[in-house]
Amino acid sequence: MTSDDFSEEEPPAPPTALPETLWTIRYEYGTPFSYGPIGKEVIWLFADQTIAEESIEEAQEIEPESGALHVSEATLAEVGERFPLALYVDENGQPWPLVISALESLAPPDDTPLPDEPFALFTDGGGIDRYYEEAREGDWVVHRDEDEGVDYVLFFEDLDTAEQVLKDFIEATGEHAEVRRTWAQTLTEDQGVRYHHANGHVEDIPRNEYLRRCR
Repeated sequence: MTSDDFSEEEPPAPPTALPETLWTIRYEYGTPFSYGPIGKEVIWLFADQTIAEESIEEAQEIEPESGALHVSEATLAEVGERFPLALYVDENGQPWPLVISALESLAPPDDTPLPDEPFALFTDGGGIDRYYEEAREGDWVVHRDEDEGVDYVLFFEDLDTAEQVLKDFIEATGEHAEVRRTWAQTLTEDQGVRYHHANGHVEDIPRNEYLRRCR
């Protein structure tokens, strides 16, 4: 195999999963617009509402007697019971002919709220100074992921869990550390969060995802 084998880009692969929220064009009475013979009807599904609305005129050209058409949300569960095929138009306007039964919906993002002032472990200084209403500089206890090259700062939902991990940390390292509240917004771009839930579940969360879910 030579470099010539890679001289042309391979065409993008069709999607195998679609967003949880989709858009479709509907007749005035609510049934999704489709075309094709019975048993092989093709429904239009769109990733973007604006693109769906811009496609109404094209749908009316396909079926001039369709009457008033409108756009509304749809799910695979709804349309999959009736329509075998779909023309899916992604967010870039690229159409993809798809077999609905072979598709899966993408899980919606986890929107479980996370605290913007979680507990954290500090080996030196740090924490929120309530008198000055500012975060003092300090050194967080972090978990270093060498494969990713990311420092995951240990955040905790509750004080009891934080104190237990603090005890384990001191016994394992012999270093001094303290539990203090901190501001999540002081995380740097190259850091993530190893979040300890009160129920014992631990998850690694990218910085921007954590801030998105802050309450």
